Amino acid sequence: MKRTVLTTLVMIGAGVLMTTPAVAQPVNDTLKVMALNIGLFRFEITEALFDFGDVNSTGTVLAGTGAGVTGVGRTGGDDGGVYRASNAANWTCGSAPRRTVTLFLNSMSTFGTTATDVTEDQLSVQVLAPVGNSQGFVPATDKAASAGGSGDLINSMSVGFGGNNVDGTIDLQLTVDDDDGIGSMTWDLVITADAP
Repeated sequence: MKRTVLTTLVMIGAGVLMTTPAVAQPVNDTLKVMALNIGLFRFEITEALFDFGDVNSTGTVLAGTGAGVTGVGRTGGDDGGVYRASNAANWTCGSAPRRTVTLFLNSMSTFGTTATDVTEDQLSVQVLAPVGNSQGFVPATDKAASAGGSGDLINSMSVGFGGNNVDGTIDLQLTVDDDDGIGSMTWDLVITADAP
């Protein structure tokens, strides 16, 4: 008798789960950005030295008188000569943001070999600018402890930066009295720009 063997093949496989891709939802996060604008304020005198050269109590230009110095003649009391140097130095001032600025004489030191009768107030300073209020010639002894003091050279000057810089000049005037000692004299002036 012929026997028939039935063989059953059972296949077991891992089931595959078919899913629809998830749609990404917007997610927010925060970046904090910080900066501190400290502003900008600049004042520069572009020349460090001016020399009146040879002067005396006549108030006339001598052979050794400095370049650009003019003799103004005798003083009103006729006891000395006066010399003036227009545009003795140039300056520039810039500020960001824009500010109202005052220029004043901060301090002065004197050095020299002349006798003690050469007083410090023989040198006067005038600052000119296209804006603000110039105080005219101020004696170099008229120093201000802070902006707004009696030594103001210029005030109420509105100053910006870049193309809004303010540029100006410094004029100097020197008086030489008849009884001044012979010798050399040096004045170191400190001019301060302040935005009160």
